[in-house]
Amino acid sequence: MKKQQRVFAVISFSFLLMAFTALKDDRPTLYIIGDSTVRNSMTNGQWGWGTLISEFLDSSKIAVSNQAMAGRSTRTFIKEQRWDKVLSTLKKGDFVMMQFGHNEGSKPDTSKAGYRGVLKGVTEDSVSLTWADGSIEVVHSYGWYLKKFIKDAKAKGAIPIVCSMIPRNEFREGKVMRSNQDYGKWAKQAAQEAGAYFVDLNSITADKYDAMGDVAVKAFFPGDHTHTNEAGARVNAQSVISGLRALPNCPLYNFIQFNLPVSFSSNMILQREKPVVIWGSAPAAKSVTLSFANQRKTVQADNTGAWKIELDPMKASTTNRNLVIYAENKDSIVMKNILVGDVWLCSGQSNMEYTYDRKIKRYALPKRGEDLQEMEKANTNKSNNIRYLYVERLNTRQPYLPSVGWVDASDTVMNYVSAIGYFFAKEIEAKTGVPIGIISSSWGGTRIEPWIPDWAYQNSPTLKDSVNGPNFKVDGVHPGQMFNSMIKPMLPSTIKGMLWYQGESDLNIHDHATYPAKFELLVNTYRELYTDKKMPVYYVQIAPHLYSKRKDPLPHDVYKLPEFWEAQAASLNLSKVGMVVTTDLVDNLGDIHPPYKWEVGHRLALQALAKDYGFKKTVFSGPAYQSMRVKEDKIILSFKTDAALKTTDGKTPNWFSLAGADGQFVEANASIEGKKIVLQAATVKQPTQVRFAWHETAQPNLVNEAGLPALPFRTGN
Repeated sequence: MKKQQRVFAVISFSFLLMAFTALKDDRPTLYIIGDSTVRNSMTNGQWGWGTLISEFLDSSKIAVSNQAMAGRSTRTFIKEQRWDKVLSTLKKGDFVMMQFGHNEGSKPDTSKAGYRGVLKGVTEDSVSLTWADGSIEVVHSYGWYLKKFIKDAKAKGAIPIVCSMIPRNEFREGKVMRSNQDYGKWAKQAAQEAGAYFVDLNSITADKYDAMGDVAVKAFFPGDHTHTNEAGARVNAQSVISGLRALPNCPLYNFIQFNLPVSFSSNMILQREKPVVIWGSAPAAKSVTLSFANQRKTVQADNTGAWKIELDPMKASTTNRNLVIYAENKDSIVMKNILVGDVWLCSGQSNMEYTYDRKIKRYALPKRGEDLQEMEKANTNKSNNIRYLYVERLNTRQPYLPSVGWVDASDTVMNYVSAIGYFFAKEIEAKTGVPIGIISSSWGGTRIEPWIPDWAYQNSPTLKDSVNGPNFKVDGVHPGQMFNSMIKPMLPSTIKGMLWYQGESDLNIHDHATYPAKFELLVNTYRELYTDKKMPVYYVQIAPHLYSKRKDPLPHDVYKLPEFWEAQAASLNLSKVGMVVTTDLVDNLGDIHPPYKWEVGHRLALQALAKDYGFKKTVFSGPAYQSMRVKEDKIILSFKTDAALKTTDGKTPNWFSLAGADGQFVEANASIEGKKIVLQAATVKQPTQVRFAWHETAQPNLVNEAGLPALPFRTGN
């Protein structure tokens, strides 16, 4: 019933819009032509993006006439005189947006199947068909028909825009199949040859589908692989607008509704107890007014239409409120269900990206039953006070944020975002009552360099030359690529802190020597960009893994991982940082993605609770080496720990080794004495050096009373 009401509302709105257009005929009209993916029945999951495009345009300045028709190809749209109908009302200053390609694939002939077919490519070739009534039809290529639309539109003084066809729900090896070698390529070629604007709708949407994954995308296609429901059509309409935003010279760009970055949307959480900056675009030199939580601020957009408003610091609030922005002579933007709390940025590579929904079979499931139960418990006890901004993967040198905006923890998109971020947020929110927003911006396989802006490297005396070295060129990674597309568009927003889980790809190039400096640069740069020199940053030490089995890009031995652990631990000397250890969270040493993400989120939460939320008695770190003392043939180690030492299995501590002046390490016998470890090896009479967990497979049993594992270390290096 609700669906029928919605359809009726859309139809009613369409008639009202047509009536308004008739009264106000001085507005230009955007004519849209195409097939069923552009306009459909709006019932039974059949929605076209053209039906929703008016939501993103300024209806006071432009009308929309969606003339697309289901089942039509470029050829039949002309043959059935549908194009003539558009031309009869098309006038100077109007726009024609076209998207075809789904119905052109059959061989052109006089059969039912061949009725819609065209010749492939953008050629001037043609074939003549004789129909049963004796009439002759000349059939041309796909590109020829597109160029006819373009030329006819330009002859009327209208502005043509060609869109490549939206992708079907067809995945291969985890990627959606694209049309960049056929109809997408031909559409672009036709646009270039005939002088039209081009929106690569196929690639823009395919990038989104790839980031979402086949499970999420399947929900957009309830009936078949081609036709979307309303949610899918809205994604496609957003892709059209994204493409137009990349065409600032196209006059239609000026009719895009005044807007905000996607990092501002309904369901978002605004950072508490700090000034909050909100910005966007509006008509040039026009006033913009923002109203939220008893604050009302007005500014004037500059000559480019850019504006920025700063809200005064606010207390945390679990009350859902609307944030309303008015632009002079424009409709208002209303963002609903806004909370005030703490916002944490989660970034890094695949272990931070690791999905919350264990049903997505991208990674192995945890073997320990209690962890499966923990995940199920979290799945059924979701909080409306936890919100997520999921940033999709996009590698570009240009600032563009690929996201659909904020969602709350009950939304299905929660199934496809960072598990670590969610479990961190869940624990913080449960223990403090403060709403928690998580910005999930990660990309599997990335090194640290692309998350740091170019200028930061250029301003670093110690690192500005390192990015040109041979290691840096492995895999063609460049500084700033992820930052530009997945971080920069959210600036200058306000956040509480940052969670970081990354390093596997830097270990692959033996980058333990410079990684501490790069991580320090990352921390200092983000603190500068988020205007908080004391912003907390908590990070994860990567887990045991058989790196020595890898030969690409560089060969490894069993000590490269502990050397990298040491490099990561070196950053503990920075202010307001904390590190969690994961040596105990691996089931399969051959899998670089340990599955116990709820525990990683818990350990990160312990860091934040103890340091940022007033839980001073919380034990937040495992035992860390502090000092050593040689006593005859023994070495006595002292540890920095807030709780007594113990082992997880009740046995003596393992993974300790000793060496003398010759540097030959042997396994040591270890015993616990309070917060100290006593080491001895029968063959080492005068020990001088210690190693703990100094092997890529090390999963030591030494923990504190809180169950947090000891940090790997070595002495004498």
